[in-house]
Amino acid sequence: MRFTVLGAGMVGRAIVFDLCRREDEVRKVISGSLVAIGAISYRFNELFTRIAIDEGVHFVDLGGNNDVVNAQFALSQKAKEANVAVVPDCGIALGAVSIFAARLLEIMPTADSVKLRVGGLPLNPSSDFQMRNLWKLME
Repeated sequence: MRFTVLGAGMVGRAIVFDLCRREDEVRKVISGSLVAIGAISYRFNELFTRIAIDEGVHFVDLGGNNDVVNAQFALSQKAKEANVAVVPDCGIALGAVSIFAARLLEIMPTADSVKLRVGGLPLNPSSDFQMRNLWKLME
């Protein structure tokens, strides 16, 4: 099973920037993958959604812009016809917090509301912070 992650930090952004200049290179990268994951600037998500649908590859992204997400939703019929799942805007908020809220409502179905607060990432993260989080993800 093959997954493709597009973008990963500053170097990943530079690679994705170069790939975006040549749409055919992006197609070559994701072709044959089961899922492409967009860890890139939201500016590229609509383009990558279109490419993923054309290539028959499921696409998930971290989102970040409602207009782009709406443009992705406008591609729903095309994705359905291609049997491709597109899940936009799965970053921390709205993505992860929506999953947490849904699970809380499963556990407590009589709740009137769910309120979740999301803190941001540190303004100036240190290398130590980044490495600790990377290791936690890999555990």
